[in-house]
Amino acid sequence: MTDGSATLLSATDFSRAAEAALRRAALLARSQGASLEILHVVPHTLAGDTWQLLADWWRSRLTDDGAERARRLAAERLAATAARLSAEPGLAVRTHCAEGRPPAEIAARAAALGARAVAVGAHGEHGLRELFVGSTAQKLLQLSPCPVLVVRQWPAAPYEQLLLPTDFSAPAQEAARLAREWFAPARMVLFHAYELPYESMMRHAGVAQETIEAHRREAAGRLREALAAFARSAGFAPEDARLRVAHGYAPARILEAAQDIEADLIVIATHGRSGLEAALLGSVALRIALEARCDVLFVRPRSAAGAQPIAIA
Repeated sequence: MTDGSATLLSATDFSRAAEAALRRAALLARSQGASLEILHVVPHTLAGDTWQLLADWWRSRLTDDGAERARRLAAERLAATAARLSAEPGLAVRTHCAEGRPPAEIAARAAALGARAVAVGAHGEHGLRELFVGSTAQKLLQLSPCPVLVVRQWPAAPYEQLLLPTDFSAPAQEAARLAREWFAPARMVLFHAYELPYESMMRHAGVAQETIEAHRREAAGRLREALAAFARSAGFAPEDARLRVAHGYAPARILEAAQDIEADLIVIATHGRSGLEAALLGSVALRIALEARCDVLFVRPRSAAGAQPIAIA
């Protein structure tokens, strides 16, 4: 395996969105003293099995010279992009070209490099469908051995305002530690959204709204204490981050909080306390990927066994 622990990988399809991801990756690489590799994947399929049948037929009609010409053109575009970035001081750039299904090839290259993170544009040449819809999104987030940075905004400066949603789990602790390590001195908000257990049952039972509100306030107080303990366990000093607790459905509250604080990055773990990856990707992480207006860093934990969840007294 290549020693790429100080390498950031940026996947490109040469679209404007991919260029934004590449520029953000270059900013991060310089700030971290890391190198940057630019990856282009020539896709086997862009629209499922039907396209694959046509692609197989078309490749059978290509001469060796035609196929080689296509690969050479992709390599030339990668080389030109690398040369442009290498002209900027403090950044070592290399390139790699692969062929296959983009999520699998991106993950495989990240694994081969031992990459620190992968940066991709939220909208590629074919929109969200190839990377960030349904099962393909789950494949990318499941397969990637390192954090995945989904870039939506054109980068002009280092990140300044981060939102760190947490469910108090060990993976969320790891994501928070990574954010503190990578993005200080950006302003950070640790955030937790909650819903009262059995609140709907209390409503159906005729419990007064004032009583329900009192329960919410008590729960919010306990959760703020748990959030403070979580911050300490993740290595945050009191002045390092603000703490916010909100009542409501987690994905909606996360998106609202990000807009409220004008976050330019959300950092979120891809595994929650339940450990049900598919459920979390469907209900939280995938919605954040599709609807957030800012960049999102998805952190797949190296191990969920290293830290203990924060207890709520």
